[in-house]
Amino acid sequence: MSITAEEFLKHMGWDKESELAKLPDWYGIEGIKFIWHNTQSDPEIEYKGKRCSCYIIEDTMWEDFTHDDDGERIPDELCSEEEFAKYMKQNEETVKYLCRLALFGEETTA
Repeated sequence: MSITAEEFLKHMGWDKESELAKLPDWYGIEGIKFIWHNTQSDPEIEYKGKRCSCYIIEDTMWEDFTHDDDGERIPDELCSEEEFAKYMKQNEETVKYLCRLALFGEETTA
């Protein structure tokens, strides 16, 4: 008899939905879960059942955060991690849009 890894884990008492519910929301954005594996692999985000490296979205948002409307670099002293975290939360619809593009290749708002 052959079973999938997920079937085996469920048999052992692991429930994907309850485990995902325990994961923190990424930058406080509801519906995007942050997954830290270890120091040797990239952290991931999970959105609507799919996963990708969080850096795909984070790097895009960081680029936007660190440049003004004319594309000029904002001074480093104004680009703190704390301010970036606020920026991510304030722009959560853009973050979700980028997740949909990265994970599903779609531009819809679904």
